[in-house]
Amino acid sequence: MNKRAQLKVKAGVAGKYRLRVGREGEAPRIDTGWFDNLVTDAGLNYMGGNANWLDACQVGTDNTTPANADTALGAYVARTTTQTDVTRAAQGSAPYYGSTTITYRFAAGSFAGEALAEVGIGTASSGGTLFSRALITDGGGSPTTITVLADEFLDVTYQIQIVPPTGDITVSDVTDSGPAGTVHSITLRASEVTTTGSWEVGTNGDQVALVTENTLKAYDGAIGAITTDPAGTSEIITSISNDAYSNLSLERTASISFDLDDANFGTGLKSIKFKFDSGGSWQAEFDPVINKTNTDTLSIDVSVSWDRTTAH
Repeated sequence: MNKRAQLKVKAGVAGKYRLRVGREGEAPRIDTGWFDNLVTDAGLNYMGGNANWLDACQVGTDNTTPANADTALGAYVARTTTQTDVTRAAQGSAPYYGSTTITYRFAAGSFAGEALAEVGIGTASSGGTLFSRALITDGGGSPTTITVLADEFLDVTYQIQIVPPTGDITVSDVTDSGPAGTVHSITLRASEVTTTGSWEVGTNGDQVALVTENTLKAYDGAIGAITTDPAGTSEIITSISNDAYSNLSLERTASISFDLDDANFGTGLKSIKFKFDSGGSWQAEFDPVINKTNTDTLSIDVSVSWDRTTAH
């Protein structure tokens, strides 16, 4: 008998900026503090099939309010690919999110007295994809401009956040293809939301894709809280197949294949854990358990979708 299940989850994508201007070895002359960004439609789409969407930072002088359809800064001045610091973290308490924080440096002499009003992150090529755009704001959140003197550097720090849902997703799915057609209630839940590595993205931006890295596991126990993994005996599953990204879908699909000798727990397959690069770590529980034996194969189709949300 072949058995099959389908699981769909969704993550949020957010970001924020902080700009500092100063001379080497001195306290910054300007520090904007953190301010929110807009992740563009093109940026969200680009995540699905590309891994270089955090390559470069760029600044400009236009003060037009950012829009979802933006593909470039309004008045580009300069870009840099120099990253001086990268930090990955997971928020230890609610609100939960995984973050990758990157500082990009514009060297002294990069500007000629321009009144900088906008900032963006995207690919390194001229005319490349703009992942994020924001107007530079002051401490009160009002748009402002900054001027970088000839002997000053500009550090732009960008933090991208992958945000998990805090509630469960519950679906019913016919997973057994035999005559009985057993209906399993499936509970989907985020996992390891406080674990660095489970909800981060790479230094230059990973494409969304299902990964193993010893994170794809089957269990004979129930799923845990969103900060943990499922319980019980576990077994690593290594056979996965990512489908090609469908342009503009904002969804990445993949298949997990359990061979005859995989996950044949005496008490049945109760839950699994799976992880998407740039899409978070997840767990799913089956009720009743899937009674897989060494005469059965099992295919589980998984998908993650994503959309912009507000940064924490």
